[in-house]
Amino acid sequence: MGSSKAARRTAAARARASAASLACDLELAHAQLKELRAERDKLKAAVQRGLGAALETAGTRELTARINELLAHGERLAAELEAARAENAQLKADLTAAENDRTAARQALKKMIKEVSRDR
Repeated sequence: MGSSKAARRTAAARARASAASLACDLELAHAQLKELRAERDKLKAAVQRGLGAALETAGTRELTARINELLAHGERLAAELEAARAENAQLKADLTAAENDRTAARQALKKMIKEVSRDR
C-alpha cells in the first residue's frame, strides 16, 4: 500500500505541475496572441495608408489627364465655333449679295417688260 500512496502523490504532483504548466503556457499564448494582433493591426494600417496614397496619386494623375483632355476639347470647340461664326457671316454676306442681285434682276425685268409693252 505504501507504494500506491507514493504513486498517487507522484500523479497528483504531476497533475499540479501539469496544471501550473498549462496555465503558464496559456498565459504565454494569450500574450503572444495579443502581440500578434497588435502587429496585425499595425501592418493593416500601414497597408491601408499605402493603398490610400497609391489610389490618391493614381486618382490625381487620372484627374489631371482628364482635365487636360477636357481643356483641349474646349479649345477645339472654341476654334470650331469661331470657324462656324466666320462661315455664317460669309454666308449671310453671300445671301445679302444674292438678294440684292435678285432685286436688281427683278427691277431690270420689270423695266424690260414695260419697254416691250410700250413698243407694241
